Amino acid sequence: MLADSIFEQGVTHEVCEDYALHGDGYAIVSDGCSSGQHTDWGSRLIAKAAEQHLPRQHQHAMQFYQAVGGTVLAQARSFINLPDTCLTATLMTVQQMGDVFKAFAMGDGIVGGKRKDGRWKIHVITFTGPIRKGAPYYLKYDICGETDEWLEKCGGNYEVTTYFGNIMSPKIEYPTEAPLDGLYFEQRCTDWAQIVTETVNEKEFDKERPFEEFEFPVDEYEFVFITSDGPESFYERRVTDRQKCNEDLHVLDALRVLLDMRSFPPGFMHLQRSWAFKQDRKGTFKNRNWQNGDDVGIGVLYCGK
Repeated sequence: MLADSIFEQGVTHEVCEDYALHGDGYAIVSDGCSSGQHTDWGSRLIAKAAEQHLPRQHQHAMQFYQAVGGTVLAQARSFINLPDTCLTATLMTVQQMGDVFKAFAMGDGIVGGKRKDGRWKIHVITFTGPIRKGAPYYLKYDICGETDEWLEKCGGNYEVTTYFGNIMSPKIEYPTEAPLDGLYFEQRCTDWAQIVTETVNEKEFDKERPFEEFEFPVDEYEFVFITSDGPESFYERRVTDRQKCNEDLHVLDALRVLLDMRSFPPGFMHLQRSWAFKQDRKGTFKNRNWQNGDDVGIGVLYCGK
């Protein structure tokens, strides 16, 4: 099995607040909140604390969650000038546990995998709320006693949208000349509905279990992945003689490029990042003039075709 991870700064950010790491049979991603202070530090502390306590997840996910919280709070407070707000960050892990890959998700983000039959299963976790939409639950709220305040402000509702099908199908290739009308996103949603099934599971936050878990059978999957919510931030910068606009992109269009891996040598995600983000070649983000407004952190476990 091979593991790899990368993080890429968003074009609207002065510093990358996502962090990702990997090791033997595991990968970890943490996404620092852009409105928090020093969350680039916090995402790193949370990811390293999670790495330290990964064996606990084999036994009990809640014990793992609590151990990570205790460790990062002590670490953050050991720096006199590092406020607790640095811990306003999500946490996602994936590791092999026997005959399954088990993913853990606290906050928003994406968990998925490519099956050996070519079909994909992708879970997109999105928080909603009556006042502050899109405000996910962060570890800081628990360890600093702010969960009830977050629930009052944000409602505690979230959705897990599951896509299933072949996202690499040539039938869904993004057109070279899409209409410049600001409405093409809706058309892409319609197009994707012809290729993949989409199931939306509405959920209510549970303080006794403030995270989601997903399982993927090892013998059925070529690779599994976790990402921050960064792939949902992609847009196409479009300029003509008369108009400039940013056209939002469907998350599956971004994942088609980000995860279009043909081989898996050591460091495969670093090679993929170079191709997707840096090179001006057919199909890349740069060639398509697609940009990620938010940071992107991703970890992948590859176990073979």
